[in-house]
Amino acid sequence: MLWLESCLHGEAAETIKGLGYTPAAYDAAKARWQRKYGGDRSKVQSQIDKLRKLKPVIEGDPKSSEKFVDIVEKTVVVLKDNSPQADLGGGTVPGIVVKKLPENSLKQYYCWVKEQEKNKTMETLNKWVAEEADIQMQASEVKHGFTS
Repeated sequence: MLWLESCLHGEAAETIKGLGYTPAAYDAAKARWQRKYGGDRSKVQSQIDKLRKLKPVIEGDPKSSEKFVDIVEKTVVVLKDNSPQADLGGGTVPGIVVKKLPENSLKQYYCWVKEQEKNKTMETLNKWVAEEADIQMQASEVKHGFTS
C-alpha cells in the first residue's frame, strides 16, 4: 500500500488516501482506482478523445499521414479489445476519422470503397488510410529522397 501511495499524485492519490495499510485496504484501493481510472470504458474513451484531438491530416505531408494512421490503427485495436459492442461500423468513431481527412482524400476513400465493394467500417477505413500513407511515403521518398 505504501508503494502504491508513492506512485500516485493529485486526484489519483486522494482516491486512496486514508484507507489504511492492510491487505483489505490495498484491495479496496485497487478497486477504487480501477473503477475511477481503469477499465475497458476508460481505455476506449481515452482513445476516442485522442482521435478527436488529433489535428486534421495535411494533404501531401507523409508524417501527418503516418501519425494519423497510427492513431486510427490503435483506435481500431482498442475498440476491438475493450468493447465487444464497439462502433466499428458506420457511426460516431468513423465519423470522427473521416472529418480529419482532406476533402480530396475523402473522395478517394469513397471511390476506393465503391471499387472494392467494401462496407464503410472502421476496419476498412483503417486499411485504406494505411495503404494511402504507405503510397504517400513512397512517393515522397522518390521525389525528395530519404530523410533521417
